[in-house]
Amino acid sequence: MGVPGTVSGLELALARYGTMQRPALIAPALHRALRGFVLEQGDVDMLHSAADAFRRDPASAAICLNQGQPFAVGQRLVQMDLAATLQSIAERGAAGFYQGAVGAAIVASSRAGKGILSQAELDQYQTRELKPVACNDRSYGGGALPERGDAPCLCRPQQLTGRPRLRQPPTRPPARQGLCPAKIRAAIGLGVAGVSQALKPGVAPRGGSNTLHYAILDKAGNAVAVIYTLNDWFGAKVTVGVVGGNGVLLNNEMDDFTGKIGVPNLYGLLRGAANAIQPGKRPLSSISPTIATQDGKPLPVVGTPGAAASSLRCCTPS
Repeated sequence: MGVPGTVSGLELALARYGTMQRPALIAPALHRALRGFVLEQGDVDMLHSAADAFRRDPASAAICLNQGQPFAVGQRLVQMDLAATLQSIAERGAAGFYQGAVGAAIVASSRAGKGILSQAELDQYQTRELKPVACNDRSYGGGALPERGDAPCLCRPQQLTGRPRLRQPPTRPPARQGLCPAKIRAAIGLGVAGVSQALKPGVAPRGGSNTLHYAILDKAGNAVAVIYTLNDWFGAKVTVGVVGGNGVLLNNEMDDFTGKIGVPNLYGLLRGAANAIQPGKRPLSSISPTIATQDGKPLPVVGTPGAAASSLRCCTPS
C-alpha cells in the first residue's frame, strides 16, 4: 500500500475552498456507516466479486460478508468501525485519521501484512497543490489535466489515496507525449452517436468499471472534477483490523509504479524507468479530470473511470 492521502487532500480542499463545517460534510457518510444501507444488485455483485479475498482477511470478512457468506439483495451493510473513524475525522480533521488510534491501527495492519509503513510517514504526509496543465482550443479554454503524471491540484483525490515513502523531495517522470492519441480520436464518430452495445473490453474507446469519477457544478459557478480510486476493486482487499479495527480499506496504489521494466502492471500497462519506485515519489497516472471554460466560466467538466480508459463522463450547466 501507499500512504493514504485522501483525508489530507479533502481537508486541504475544505480549508482553502470550502464553505461548510467538517461535521456537516461528514454527517451523511457517518449516518450510512452507523445505520447501514440496503444493498441493491450492483452492490451485491461488487461484494461477491471479492468474497474469496474477504474470507482471507478476518477484518474484511466481518464487514463485507454476512456470517462468512456474500450478502444478498435487500440486506443491510453496516460499518460501525468506519463510523468511529469518520467521527474521529469530524472532530479532529486530518489528525483524527493519521494520528491517535486510527493512525496506529493503519500502521499495525501494514506491519501485520509484512508491510513497512511507519507512523512517521503518516505524520510527514502532505498534500501538494500543483498547477494544472492548461491549453486552449477554438471553443474552450482552461483545461485541467495531470502534469507529468502528477495530480493537478485538488481535482485529483485519486492521486491522493496512495503514496509511497516520504523521505526525499518528490520527483516527476517526463511529460507524456500527447494527451489525445490519434487512434482514439479516429475512433470517435463526430456525425453520429456511438452504439453503447459496441463499447466493450478491447474496443476503443473504452471505459473502466472500477474507478469512481464525478463532476459537480454549483449555482455559484464552482466546478469540481474528481477521480478517486484505491486502484483495484477494494484496493488491497485488506481492512484495518489490528489494534482495534477502524473500517479503513487499504489501497494497493503501489501498482501504479514500475515494479519491473517490461513487466505489465495489474491492468497490463507498461511503465518506464522514470516511474520506478523511489523514496518520496508519487506514481504516474493517466487519469485526467478536465474542466473546460469559456469566457472565464466553466462549461463541461469531464473525466473517466478506468486509468487506461478513453471514454468520458461529462457534466454541463443546465
